[in-house]
Amino acid sequence: MRPGELLGMSIGSVRFKDFEDGAGGKCSCCVISVNGKTGLKVIPLVVSYRPLLEWLEEHPRRGELNAPLWCSLATNYRGDGLSYRHFRLILKLAKKAGLRKAVWTYLFRHSTLTALAKVFTEARLEQFAGWVHGSKMSARYVHFSARDLESAVLDLHDLASPRQGVEALQLTECPRCKFDTLHG
Repeated sequence: MRPGELLGMSIGSVRFKDFEDGAGGKCSCCVISVNGKTGLKVIPLVVSYRPLLEWLEEHPRRGELNAPLWCSLATNYRGDGLSYRHFRLILKLAKKAGLRKAVWTYLFRHSTLTALAKVFTEARLEQFAGWVHGSKMSARYVHFSARDLESAVLDLHDLASPRQGVEALQLTECPRCKFDTLHG
């Protein structure tokens, strides 16, 4: 998501959903709706389900559907929506922490789209990213190699081996603090 889309989300932008998986078990995900640069986007999220659910249980204005989803917890501004100033603060803290790699506001979006380009078709990637169909932006992320083509042909004939190089993000418990963290 674009930074502006994140900042514009309200509590009502998030819907939680239960469904049955292929093995007859129950699964949960959340679906977010955002109005972005190219209109309304509806995105299913799996890994973010539990953290979002926990955040909404702690949200200072959890009963208000129009309240900003991302808000301050500071005493003087409790419940007020975050702004671009908060993004700049994150960048400043990353620099202060001594991170060697560049950090910018679109980094999470860029990293996610790069990973999804390995498994999504161009049309799906455009839909997920909120680009107009036929956009040149998807070409920036979709890089075919001989191995990708070979995998696609083998997959077409049900001869594909398990996907290599594409790992789903998973939450794992931190042994020190016992909180779930992203892994993968």
